[in-house]
Amino acid sequence: MVIQVACFFTCGYTEAGTMQLFLKKINNACDFVQCLPNKTRKRRGESKSIRNEYNGLSGNALLERVCTTLKKYKNEVDISRCQPVLIEDDLDGRFRDWTDGEVNAYREGAIRRIHECLGRNVPVIFLYASPEIEAWFLADWKKSFQYVYENKRFVEDLSVTERRRFLYHLRKFIFINLLGDYRDDLETYGWVENQYVKLSDQLQDAVSSVALQQAAGIQSQHLYYSKKRHGEIMLREICPSIVAKKCRRYFLQGYQALRNL
Repeated sequence: MVIQVACFFTCGYTEAGTMQLFLKKINNACDFVQCLPNKTRKRRGESKSIRNEYNGLSGNALLERVCTTLKKYKNEVDISRCQPVLIEDDLDGRFRDWTDGEVNAYREGAIRRIHECLGRNVPVIFLYASPEIEAWFLADWKKSFQYVYENKRFVEDLSVTERRRFLYHLRKFIFINLLGDYRDDLETYGWVENQYVKLSDQLQDAVSSVALQQAAGIQSQHLYYSKKRHGEIMLREICPSIVAKKCRRYFLQGYQALRNL
């Protein structure tokens, strides 16, 4: 019997487009039903869109929307047939300085609320991207940034040699200059001199950096990073087991729970 999982994703275009394919790589025996963003699946030929009220939902706002959706649609086929509930979310530094006990208490409180909304007890799995989904991409560099920026489809105005030279400088800059000591603990990145900085913003700046292009001796109009265009492709390509080896603080627990369904 196929296990149906009710899935609630942080409401960004990267997750809305490809997260189910990524989850299938973790457990191909499950049917991952996307309930949020957009409760219904996109029909063939339609452009992907996220309602304004959902776009960017994360953290407590995402949990509130999960509870509202479960209450409203708990008797509809997509949700009533589901056993586990999956919540995938960006942490954006939310658990910084929290003890393990505080994190567990937060999860347990969320699980109780979900059980109350459904009127029944089901497994609830949290799959955290910390600080953002870009940490997963960095964990599997070969299938993410290297796959995209070595590919003529995305950087058509550079030769193979030029694309590879740019990647060499990009990787060196990201892992040495940008991440620094965080490169061995990607999930804790985000705090610089007690100020939170978004990893995705830093990566966007790095990829489009004129200085990096100059260092590589190249010039291109196609060197930029977009969550909507490139993030979806990277999520489709990366390997969850590789991510789990490098993102052990938050991702690993949800990964193992999905594997064990």
